[in-house]
Amino acid sequence: MNQAIELQLQLLDSMTTNELKAAYIEVFDERPHSHRRLWLKSRVAWGIQAKGERGMSQRFIEHGLKHADLSEIRMHAPRSIKSKQTEPEPATKSAPQVEREQRDPRIPAPGTVLERDFQGRKISIKIQPHGFEWDGIVYPSFSKAVKTATGKSYSPYAFFKLGPKPKNK
Repeated sequence: MNQAIELQLQLLDSMTTNELKAAYIEVFDERPHSHRRLWLKSRVAWGIQAKGERGMSQRFIEHGLKHADLSEIRMHAPRSIKSKQTEPEPATKSAPQVEREQRDPRIPAPGTVLERDFQGRKISIKIQPHGFEWDGIVYPSFSKAVKTATGKSYSPYAFFKLGPKPKNK
């Protein structure tokens, strides 16, 4: 392994979880599905080594797969790679409709401002296309926005009286 890769791997030890998340996005071009520091560190280290060695080594392919636990091997390409390789879907739905279907149906359309009086002050959260804005800051999670605004953990759907989760048909 060359010295540049070794130096990058050593730097991972001193990184915070948020810095490791940013490194994960840089290496894999997608958001991590876990926020555990050890998992992030090991995946980023693997990605740095794989890119530095230009993929899996021939030795690993020939010998390693004979002894590998195949349940650990990624069976699907990362979303970012899939989207680059596949043909675009027919334009039957507009982008906002597709995005809306992936979100919880109780969440109003982007641009909507949800308001509620809470302990003598007004809590206003604006629905954004990719998050929830409170006090000028966009949060990726509806729950996180409500928790930051109130200082307590509440179900955002119960807090804004958006109703129960619909049953799957």
